[in-house]
Amino acid sequence: SYYNNALEIDPTYAPAELGKAETMRMSGNFPAFFASLGNIVENPTVVPNMKGNYLKLILENMNPKFWWVWGDQFTRLVDRAVELHPSDVESRLSKITICSIRRDTVALLDHCGVLASISRERKDTANLLMSLSTIADINHQQGKKKEAYRMYDNILKIKPCIAVRNGKMGVARKYRGKFEAVLEQYINDQLADPDSVSGDHVFVTHAGCDPTTVEQCVNAVKQ
Repeated sequence: SYYNNALEIDPTYAPAELGKAETMRMSGNFPAFFASLGNIVENPTVVPNMKGNYLKLILENMNPKFWWVWGDQFTRLVDRAVELHPSDVESRLSKITICSIRRDTVALLDHCGVLASISRERKDTANLLMSLSTIADINHQQGKKKEAYRMYDNILKIKPCIAVRNGKMGVARKYRGKFEAVLEQYINDQLADPDSVSGDHVFVTHAGCDPTTVEQCVNAVKQ
């Protein structure tokens, strides 16, 4: 074929290898398809994101019968892609999906943790929330409900207001949003409650907040 001719001239020519892989896949020649797919994964001239996107596309369109026969071989290629390109999000997402299919919670927690770190660094909110919520779901399923709820609150940006009621400390209210906006809501709620404040003295206490934030709170009280 023309793909083979191109690869004879340049064995690392990625477009020809990709075209050959797709031809083999669509014709049902899966041993040859996986051979070409392996070459793509190992090819240093192919950008990691392209490898990851192609693997993810294959996985998303894989039916149960195909997975039953070729799942192990496909998993090895995904593992290799993650090994070669640990910061590639798409390959990592494919690995997370495989861990979910196989119900390997230990590996799933590990890969979600790595993805969360990558996503946080890149400010990738969608994948950060997905990875954190998956970790929280697993904690909840394993009976670690306090840890799960803490993570859910963090994901939803919930800021609990801790108060003492009847001699017991607990959550009085839950605020949602950015820290500075939540502080203003909290101050307004406290000042609106006649049982919460004294008309003579008001203390603004904090545990190492930024001076600008402290000043903002003091001004909110004065107003």
